[in-house]
Amino acid sequence: EKESYRWLQAYADAAEVAAMIPDTRVINVNDREGDLFELFDLHRRRPGRKAELLVRAQWDRCLEGSDAKLFEELATAPLAKKVTIPVPRQREQLSKPSSPGRPALPARTAKVEVRFKEVTLSAPQAPQTRNKLPLKLWAVYLLEKHPPKGATAVRWLLLTTIPVTSLKQALKCVRWYCRRWRIEEWHRVMKS
Repeated sequence: EKESYRWLQAYADAAEVAAMIPDTRVINVNDREGDLFELFDLHRRRPGRKAELLVRAQWDRCLEGSDAKLFEELATAPLAKKVTIPVPRQREQLSKPSSPGRPALPARTAKVEVRFKEVTLSAPQAPQTRNKLPLKLWAVYLLEKHPPKGATAVRWLLLTTIPVTSLKQALKCVRWYCRRWRIEEWHRVMKS
């Protein structure tokens, strides 16, 4: 009954599709709401052909065998390259009692630093996950050091089950994640 169930169900659906089309790579892309240890654990436990996962991290998780946490570890990883990425326009968000609003911002190009490395996440100490084994994933970190006035700096940490051992692979994950915006616009149109 938890809202997080929809992320697990969506992955199970993607994995079923991957099994039906074995010559096609299926990648389940999630924003920060999909940053669930249970989702990556489901990928690990699922037998047979699997869909891959690419998830923007929300939680600064503990790393196995290290005192550093996830975001700190990636921020100090070697710089792979500086690249530009498109940032779509952002709609105005009205303020709420619990959060400030945001003005509308035009589409722009962001110059970001790219870092990547393999990481091993410790299981969270929540009752449903504390007995799970650590997870080995790959992380791609993007940071915009000098955003335009009024814009929020791009600071993404992408976690993936796809091996990222080169800059080319890291940039492919970034391109896949950037497509998420186009998909969200399509969903917004379908709902309205």
